[in-house]
Amino acid sequence: MSRKNDLLQVSLEDVIRSAEFLNFFPTFDFKFYNGSRFEMLISKVELQIRSCAIDLRPCMEIELICDKDGNLCIQVNNYGWGNARQFHIKVDLSRISQKLGLFEGSLEVVPQTTFKGKQASGSRLYLVRAGQLQDSEVNAEIRAPALIPAKEREYGRPAGGVVSLPGAWTYTSESEERYRDSSEIERIQRGAYDWSVISFKDGRFIYVPYDDGIRYSLKYPSVSYHALLDPGNDNGRIEISTALTVPPKSFERAYFTLGSTKSASASLDIGFYASSGSILKQRVDLEIWNPRNSYFSRSTDLGGMGVHLIHEIEGEKLKNSILNSYSGKMRYNVDDFRKKPTIVWGY
Repeated sequence: MSRKNDLLQVSLEDVIRSAEFLNFFPTFDFKFYNGSRFEMLISKVELQIRSCAIDLRPCMEIELICDKDGNLCIQVNNYGWGNARQFHIKVDLSRISQKLGLFEGSLEVVPQTTFKGKQASGSRLYLVRAGQLQDSEVNAEIRAPALIPAKEREYGRPAGGVVSLPGAWTYTSESEERYRDSSEIERIQRGAYDWSVISFKDGRFIYVPYDDGIRYSLKYPSVSYHALLDPGNDNGRIEISTALTVPPKSFERAYFTLGSTKSASASLDIGFYASSGSILKQRVDLEIWNPRNSYFSRSTDLGGMGVHLIHEIEGEKLKNSILNSYSGKMRYNVDDFRKKPTIVWGY
């Protein structure tokens, strides 16, 4: 869809993903065409926010852990911006021992997870208590990592341990929407050096650490213009100063990333102000994904986290960076993120 005014035109070609410090925010790919004989300058972009409402749906992450007392547990984190209710889960424990069967547990409310440093305030359910099983009653592959002395462990993840357990769960949102999901419940790595596997020894579940190196690095912004919404508050209008030139009888493209302090659904009009006096407007309605455990929503100093909300990078570097990373194929779709309830967004 394009908007015309005199000889300057603008069209929204696509909405693609942009990795903003491990956040996935939508990036608008705008194309401008200057049909005149003179160069035109787009000096300002104005976002008129019609509405911006917080997405109150829960965002559930189910994690396998063992506590300091040797109990095997699941931790239920809710990274959404609304509480989950009537949470019920079933976990098959037969992989651990033939004496164990199907575990069922419930939580009346799973509140929104909060953070104290790196510690999350998730809800916890106990699967197997310390002392409930003898070593001889636990399957051999579960005990395997703990049987290898630390000095004899090789580089990389040891074989065995409690790798994952099959589970299925249901819950409702604050608006009484019912959700159902199932997957393998695993221990989740927290950070670049957090390598350990859950094993069993002397009647207790324990963590067995190992060395698997660093597997990822943080990806910093590579887009030209940013704007940040604050859903639930009166955003009103956001102005971004630009210096985008469109050559005569030619095209230019620009990328604009729209972030949000919380997951939200938004409707806004984007206006482009040109040196010719033209004002081009584009209506955009979309959802934005930003759960509670993301770096953006947990940071009190966004600039200090390496992200500058409004900044510019040279046009050619910008285009090459985005096109090489995404090739225009990674379209922005909130449902893609919701289908991965155990994905780690930052915490």
